[in-house]
Amino acid sequence: MGSLEDDLQLALACLRGDRSALATFEREHLREIGAFVAHIDRAPAFADEVRQALRASLLVAGQDGREPGLAGYGGRGTLGGFVRVAAVRTALNLKRHARRASARDEAAGAEGFGAASASPELVYAREQYREAFGEALHGAVAELSARDRTLLRLYHAEGVALEALAALYRVHLSTVSRWLACAREQLSEATLHRLRERLRVGPSDAESIAALLMSQLDVSLVRIFREAG
Repeated sequence: MGSLEDDLQLALACLRGDRSALATFEREHLREIGAFVAHIDRAPAFADEVRQALRASLLVAGQDGREPGLAGYGGRGTLGGFVRVAAVRTALNLKRHARRASARDEAAGAEGFGAASASPELVYAREQYREAFGEALHGAVAELSARDRTLLRLYHAEGVALEALAALYRVHLSTVSRWLACAREQLSEATLHRLRERLRVGPSDAESIAALLMSQLDVSLVRIFREAG
């Protein structure tokens, strides 16, 4: 059996969910991600973020019917080369998204707050504090661990089901649910802290403002993670 055929069989086995094949794929290909993206960012945390994003994009189907990215491998080149190209593309996308996030504070804040049917209190808070809230939320997202950012992005922006996330991380459904809840709690606390610092208000005032704006958190997260391009 030739090496390209071996690669194709490994990819097919991974798509079937074969645990041994997934372990081999992790060991022989995903472990090398740091070297693949070192020319973009040498930080281990960045390599880990790329690796987690690749696990999702290559191995998990989307709720919209999108096939796992690994289904696009046809054995015409090495699997290692296929993964390397996907890693570099993912790394560049992550960097581009980060640059856009830092450059679109006001736009992100404006897009992230809700519908025309919002209450008068929310409309006022949105207009008065949207820039501060946008900056606070972006900063809080940046402070999350690579795993928590990836979980929130997959769940909120890409619509990956909890069951698929549990399979991706090889943990029980209750574990991934707890991870998501903790990530959201950490995000809310960090956003509130940053909002207090930005507005220079007391805890009770900041909590009142945040209570209104946090009602739009899910929409805001979708806007943050679904970067155009």
